[in-house]
This record gives sequence, C-alpha cells and structure tokens, in this order.
Amino acid sequence: MKTNERAVVSELKELLARENLTLVLFNGEEYYTSRERGISPLLNFAESGKSFRGFAAADKIVGKAAAFLYAGMGISALYAEVITREAVKICERNNIAVEYGVLTDNIVNRAGNGICPMEEAVRRASEPENAKSAVRNKLRELRNEQRFKGAKKIRS
Repeated sequence: MKTNERAVVSELKELLARENLTLVLFNGEEYYTSRERGISPLLNFAESGKSFRGFAAADKIVGKAAAFLYAGMGISALYAEVITREAVKICERNNIAVEYGVLTDNIVNRAGNGICPMEEAVRRASEPENAKSAVRNKLRELRNEQRFKGAKKIRS
C-alpha cells in the first residue's frame, strides 16, 4: 500500500469506528457512508451509476461477494475489520491495496450457524459482474422469503 493510500485508509478506519458506520467510500473530496448491515448498501453504491474508480473504502466485513463488488467499482484501497482469505486474493488480483484487522476463512451468517448467504451465492463466481448478479438475485430471494415469513396459507 502506498503512503498516501495508507493515510487515507487510516482516516477511513477511524471514521468507521468513530461514527459507527458499516461502510465508507472516499475519493479525497466526497464521502459516501452507510450504517446499514449487510451487503445491500455496497450493492446500492455499485449499481448507482456513479463512478467510484479510484476511491478508497473501509468496511466492517468483506468476504468474496463484497470483494467482487469493490473490484467491479474500481476501488483502489480497502480497509476491512474482518476479511476472508479469498477476498484478499480477489483484491490483489484487481489491484486493490488491502489492510485488515482480522483474516478469516469464512464469513458466517447472522444466526451464526452457517456460511453467509452472499458467500454461498458467489461461490462459483469468477468475475465481478457475475458476482454482482448473484448478490442481487440472492438479496431479492431473501427479501421475498422475509416478506412471506409468518404468512399462513388459508386454503389450497
């Protein structure tokens, strides 16, 4: 990581903690932030039509799914509080300088009893675009499941 990237990433790391954020994007002039959990805010930024090429980012949790989104966005530097080994490899292949707090093998789901559904969704992905499509589809599926959770069938 270059000296100027290291300074920016350090600033974003502090901002992430101080403001209780889950995601920060910064290009030296503009900040984009989120406090939402999960990958939805990152996908929203990735699909916003705005160019994030050259931005630095700080994120709470980065697995393969998020790493592919960052790669597709053209992020140049990334700090992750928790990151998977596979995500580090994706960042390195896409010339994203990476710093992290904890390196792990897997991201677990919110219940803590299995692999994160986004990681499952991109298991076979090899490029940012097909990973983005897999994440979008999985989010849609999970939202539909949530919408019908607790609904009762009255008649067949």
